[in-house]
Amino acid sequence: MHRRLIAETTLAGLRPLGMGSRRIQDSWNEIDSYLRNRLGASYADLFAEPVQGAHGVSWFGAPEGEVKPYAELDNEAKAALLEEMQRRSETIRAHAETLAQSRRDSDRRLAQTLQWALVVPEAKPSRDFLYSASGEPLLINWGTRDENAQASDSALQEFLTGEAWQLRRAKEAAAVPVHREPVAVREVATGHSLWWLLWLLFGLSIAGIMYLLLLGCGLRLPFGLERPAFLNSCPGALAASDPGQEQLRQERDRGRGLARQILLLQRDLARRQRCPLDIARTEEAPSPSQEESQAAFDAIREEGAEEGAVEIILEWQGDADLDLHVICPDGSRVFFHNPNNTSCGAILDVDANRSARDLKEMPREHVTWPQSPGPGRYRIFVDNFEGRSRGRSTPVPYKVYLSRGGEVDVYEGQIAEAGGIALVQEVTLP
Repeated sequence: MHRRLIAETTLAGLRPLGMGSRRIQDSWNEIDSYLRNRLGASYADLFAEPVQGAHGVSWFGAPEGEVKPYAELDNEAKAALLEEMQRRSETIRAHAETLAQSRRDSDRRLAQTLQWALVVPEAKPSRDFLYSASGEPLLINWGTRDENAQASDSALQEFLTGEAWQLRRAKEAAAVPVHREPVAVREVATGHSLWWLLWLLFGLSIAGIMYLLLLGCGLRLPFGLERPAFLNSCPGALAASDPGQEQLRQERDRGRGLARQILLLQRDLARRQRCPLDIARTEEAPSPSQEESQAAFDAIREEGAEEGAVEIILEWQGDADLDLHVICPDGSRVFFHNPNNTSCGAILDVDANRSARDLKEMPREHVTWPQSPGPGRYRIFVDNFEGRSRGRSTPVPYKVYLSRGGEVDVYEGQIAEAGGIALVQEVTLP
């Protein structure tokens, strides 16, 4: 199925939910399949497809139509989107509750997966999780919550309820007419009453000026009289009456000293040589011998693989079910659920260890482009779909062969325990 890129996010400040060593986001295929078969495509399309990359998560979905974050919608569109999101989330929760009552372990695990898929982090201005795809709700960052211990698993429901209440308040406020009472203008009295009012204002002005001068230490009282407490705001009096002023001055001096020390340490640190980071990722292996690469391609031909302008082989040992995924420039994917990707011309024609009854000692998977692929960036992934005996708790080593233009590149790495997914390489084709 063709999907397009919706957003790219990181997991900074977020904690992915999961069961055992498998993240909920890695169960997107099962969620999509269940909802599509039981509730229809509109429910399956609610969850954007997550693809782990080297620098974060890419979210794919909504092949057609206009996509907007919730925050950019007008109030009418927001209200409609919230209502539809509420309806679909309630339906999915009801199905999860039914599955949770099943006697089958697989049904109960699926129930937990659906419930945790509806967990999202707290909404922030810089972090959206709800989008509108032509008026249909679309979730990203699902299956995660805020990293802090006080984070709630009901953030989605709280968001839907709170936003709906705010929209109702705004609508009610806009519907209430504003009545303005006419202002009655009264004539100002003239004659002797006006002169009396002017003298009163003059006296009050003089009294106010005197008070300000006394308060600001601009005047002294005659005959050596002391100032009342409410007028005693001169610097000398404050210093004498408030012993905490001296302590405050000392704390300020200490703070300035600490700030100077921090600045000196920062300057010293900037002059030091930084150590290189040791980042674990798939590395390109030394160029393989012609015999080694030829042996890999001869073996995959025996399993029915077709030749192509560009070919990719995934090879490993053991009974683990590893899967080869390729993300095309248009965001579509070729893998076991979409083996014939017509939008980018790729075909997955060999899928190994899919069944426990047909295991191979040296499994291989194969993706080929019969014709030259369209220009752009292609991303190659390896997914440990089912670890079985070897890959359940220990990493599984693998090799990926990329053949293009008569040359073969080999990438070696290892995939984490079951549920892990690794970016092998990003390549530009053809």
